[in-house]
Amino acid sequence: MSQHLHSSVHASGGDQVKVTLDRQANVLLLDGSNYNSYRRNRRFSYQGGLVKSSPFFITVPSTGEWHVVIDLGGASGSIRHSIEVIRA
Repeated sequence: MSQHLHSSVHASGGDQVKVTLDRQANVLLLDGSNYNSYRRNRRFSYQGGLVKSSPFFITVPSTGEWHVVIDLGGASGSIRHSIEVIRA
């Protein structure tokens, strides 16, 4: 498993997660089951992908606890970021 930043958010379907980054990174929105699969290096499904410009918005598909993962894709270094839920 790669090193990553992780935040949990509670959001409703239709809300948006706003992720602001100071450099390119992979941003993934995962439910609990898929986050566990991600951490175990197994197949998983997600919303999001490679973010090259900031801010980035992901629409939440359904109400519940969601995991926001920021992953540099194997690159070294640090990243400044913020995560905000924008209610629908």
